[in-house]
This record gives sequence, structure tokens and C-alpha cells, in this order.
Amino acid sequence: MIRLLIGAALIGLASSASGVAAEPIQLKLGYFSSDREPPYTAVMKPFADAVNKAAKGILEIQTLPGGVLGRSYGQQAQLVLDGVADMAWVNPSLTPELFSDGAIMQLPGLFRDLEEATMAHTAIVRGARLRGYEKFYAIGSCFARGLENALAAHKITVESAAPEFAKLQPANKEVSGLGFTNKYNTYSILNELRWSLDPDAEFPRESIVRLTETTWDDPHTAPTLEFANLEETLKRRALMQAVTKRIENCRAVIFTLGLAEVWRDVKADVFVNRTPIPSFLETEQDRYEFHLTGFAENLANLEDIHTLLGQYGHPDVRIVVTVSPVPLMNTFSTMDIVVANTWAKSLLRAVAQEWAAAHSNVDYFPSYEIVQSSDRAAAWEGDIRHVTGAGAQHIMKVFLQNYLD
Repeated sequence: MIRLLIGAALIGLASSASGVAAEPIQLKLGYFSSDREPPYTAVMKPFADAVNKAAKGILEIQTLPGGVLGRSYGQQAQLVLDGVADMAWVNPSLTPELFSDGAIMQLPGLFRDLEEATMAHTAIVRGARLRGYEKFYAIGSCFARGLENALAAHKITVESAAPEFAKLQPANKEVSGLGFTNKYNTYSILNELRWSLDPDAEFPRESIVRLTETTWDDPHTAPTLEFANLEETLKRRALMQAVTKRIENCRAVIFTLGLAEVWRDVKADVFVNRTPIPSFLETEQDRYEFHLTGFAENLANLEDIHTLLGQYGHPDVRIVVTVSPVPLMNTFSTMDIVVANTWAKSLLRAVAQEWAAAHSNVDYFPSYEIVQSSDRAAAWEGDIRHVTGAGAQHIMKVFLQNYLD
């Protein structure tokens, strides 16, 4: 998360995943000049010491003065964007390409003292009135991960692409741990937001199921990680909710709708994110129910999401909804797979349009149409299921052109 501290901005990544990791989360706080300079002795060092004391071993800030991470004052923001530093002492006026409105804060006579200027600047940033501080959050099917990568490549803060997820070890070493966060249906998206934002919503722990003597499964996640013991599974669950909670500070939220076929855990009375593990379905045949969702219930879920973000999200939240162009690989319905895919995509496309038409802060982005209306050889890989790299890059380019200055 980007935070502001005193007259010059302190930019950094702050984690709210309390209690998730056994080892403390390590953050590097860089300062381009001497450790005897007033900004370091009066602000940065006391700040780091206070956070480390309050964190009680959960988080630890390592101060690195003297230009250890980089001596150029004008490059401090870039050090954070490049991941060299987690936090740095930044003067926004030295990087107007990143903070294009920052110069207005330096006009003479606006503020009586440094404290008033700091409080005003913090409030303006929090209210999303200055460019350069916006944060994005992408949630939904695997297509959301592509949007995250495109935004991050343009130096945009994407809270959903949390580095904590990247550190998780996927079962397939060729993919990122971020795939663990995929949400495939509107029920699972709504559930995750409720559990993370609404203090009265309680995660149904009984929906986490035991697979073997030593492994458990959280069906509200995507099955990209190796199955783990109960303690590790609950840690991953806590991490998921801690990161999802960061959506409340994001002005731009992107939803990617993927599936209309869902499963309900009858015992826990909750819809899950994906098909239950086949071996578990064989032994617990009465545990889950298969559902083909309809227009009304998917739209109701999106309306509940809109209400949640209105209550707990950014005061000026902007929403972009899209439908994943990736087709179904199989279906649990009685329909032919081609028919099932057309039905599901048509349903979700119509729901997305209805939702966007009902709210001035919701916009539909036609990623589905871009792929479907393009030349097949240019849009699809040989399996006619995966969008080509060039096709995905084109979609991201169009998205960025439409939603970024």
C-alpha cells in the first residue's frame, strides 16, 4: 500500500497479514542521504522503531540510510516501484511523471506549517484527488491475473497482486502463487469480500475439508498450491482475507466473471469457488450440490458486491467488469460442452451489462468481444482455449488506453 509521511512522501508496501507468517515480514526502508540528516533522525528512524515495537515480531522494518539502495534523490520512487526498496523517502516534485499534481502542494502561502501541510496532503491523497496515488484491485477468474501484470508493468499499484502470494509455492512450478487467488463465480467473489470487509460476516471454517490424515482443502481458493496441513491451510485463508481487505483503499476495482456453474457445500451451507476434489466427492457424495446459476441470482450477487464496496470501499470507487474469454473445458450439466459454454458466457455477459447500466460507477470492458470477434488464428492458441500472448497483450493495451491517463 502507498502511504504518505510528513512533507516529502514516504512510499511503501505495508502488509496487513497479521499472524499469517511465522517469520516476521521484512520491509526495507531506504534513505538516500546520511543517517545524521533530520528527515532520518526525526522521522524515518522513529517511525521504523515505533512500527517494529508495535508489530511485536509480525513485521520488521529495516532502515537503510546512506544511499545503500540508491543515492539519487529523484530515483527514490522508482526504487519502490522496481522492488529494490519497500519504502523510501520521496519528494513528489522530483518525479512529476509519477505525481503529476504534486507541485500544487508546494505553492507558497497555502499552509501555516509542516504539520498542517502533511495533514492536508494525506487527506487529499486519501480522497483520491491527486493523480499518482491510485490503487487497483483485480478479482475474479484467471484473466484478472493478466490485468494485474499489465497494470504493474505500467508502474500502477495493484493491491491484489500482493507479494505475499508470490512467495507461495505452487504445485506447478511454471505458474505463480497468485493463481491461488482466482475466483471463478459471483458467489465466491461475494463470499470473499464479505468475509474480508464485513465485521459481522464469519468464515465457515467447517467448509475446509480433510482430504487425508495430513492434508486439508479450502474449496474457496483455486487449487494451484500443494495441499497442506490444517495449520498452513488456515494461514493461507487468513492471508487471503487480509489481502482482500486492502480493496477498501482501492479507487479502481476490476471484476472478471468466469463461470455460471457452481457447487454448494450443503453441510456448511455455502457456495464454494470450484469443483470439489474428485476423491472427496466420491466419499462424500451428499456433501455437495451442483447448481446452474441464473440471471437473477448472479445479478443479485453483483448488486450485493456493489453495496459492500459502497459501505466499506473507497469513497470514490470505480468498478470495471468484464467476462473472461477463456471457454469452458468441461461441464457438469447435461448440455453439450459447446452449448454449455455459449450459455454461460451469454448469461454472464448479459448480467455484466445490466450491472453496468444500473450504476454510474460501473463500466463494462469488452475483453470477451475482442477475442470472439478477432481472427481465430490471431486470437487463439492451437487448442482454441487459450488466448495467444499477442492477443492478451492487445486486450491489455486497449484496457490501459481506456482507463489510464
